[in-house]
Amino acid sequence: MADVIKQGIGRKPTIRAAPSLPTAHVRTECKQGDTMARIRLTKTLVDDLQPPEKGQSFVWDSEVPGFGVRVTPTGIKASIVQTRVRLGKERRIAIGFCSKVPLAEARQEAKKLIAAADLGRDPAQERKEAREAKPDTDPLFEDFAERWLNEVVATRNRASTLKYRRLLVKNHVTPHIGTEHLSEIGRKDIEDMHPIHAPALIQEAIADAMPIIRDVIVVQLNFENHYPGFQVQEILREPYSGRSFPGFENIDLSFEELETLVRNNRPDWKAALASVKGIYLISDITTGKHYIGSASGDQGIWSRWCAYVATGHGGNAELRTLVSDPTLDYCRKSFRFALLEFRPSVTSDDVILMRESFWKRILLTRGEYGLNRN
Repeated sequence: MADVIKQGIGRKPTIRAAPSLPTAHVRTECKQGDTMARIRLTKTLVDDLQPPEKGQSFVWDSEVPGFGVRVTPTGIKASIVQTRVRLGKERRIAIGFCSKVPLAEARQEAKKLIAAADLGRDPAQERKEAREAKPDTDPLFEDFAERWLNEVVATRNRASTLKYRRLLVKNHVTPHIGTEHLSEIGRKDIEDMHPIHAPALIQEAIADAMPIIRDVIVVQLNFENHYPGFQVQEILREPYSGRSFPGFENIDLSFEELETLVRNNRPDWKAALASVKGIYLISDITTGKHYIGSASGDQGIWSRWCAYVATGHGGNAELRTLVSDPTLDYCRKSFRFALLEFRPSVTSDDVILMRESFWKRILLTRGEYGLNRN
């Protein structure tokens, strides 16, 4: 129903549509002492927010007091948190653009910033000091990673291992944070790389693990030697490492989910998949084509799928033609993995190859309908 708003005595009324969000929940520039009306923020509500004619407007969350969304006249929406730090100073901290940081993640980050302030820290000041770090003590990640490869890996490993790890850093780390300074890289950046990475990976054999961000930062580089200003802010009790193993018959993984499992060396998945040989299916949901593969070597299915996480194509000729982007974006967008058949590790390789050929014939993966060349 339209609201009738009188423009003054003796003037004709003007008709305008009522906004989708009650105006009581929207505030223009919020100053200290203002009463902040609150409503539980949802993605739909945030998407429907209209830009103000001037200044900035704010909508505050009822679930986490101090968490809100700021909207500019140009329509830019950002998640923010407003809290008090030591000496009663009020801080308003930007968390991220709503178009890039999901609302649920922004709400969790707001809780952490508010908790940090309650403990006497000043998150806004910490960010400012990090940005002002001297360049010589705060290099770009891509430069620091190159030093790690040349000074650590090259002196401790074979040339083939150096080549392999250089590929991993290039494909899985540098595209995400290569242009960031070390002081700017936080836990949120690591989570955004799909997923949180575990430092224990550096201890695993190359066939079984994916050395990535935390290998570089936590294990090999030793920040205490290279970055004297670094302080441990938090030690997670148990990082997220992917969903639990559902049983061989229920395996259906996106490429990103497989990355999460492999990079975190998920023990239940590794124990199960490394103990069997088998036939697997890779589906390309972009083209609708399929690839049938088999695994019969040491570490079974696990080792074979680790190779796909490392390169995107696992050495397969037809998949190489699809995975031309070194960032592996195509794989993350298009590939899904399923296990068609599994056998005990003592099964003859000839049997595995015979079953692989059977599935290729049944699913027509040779030629124009699939991604198998033989």
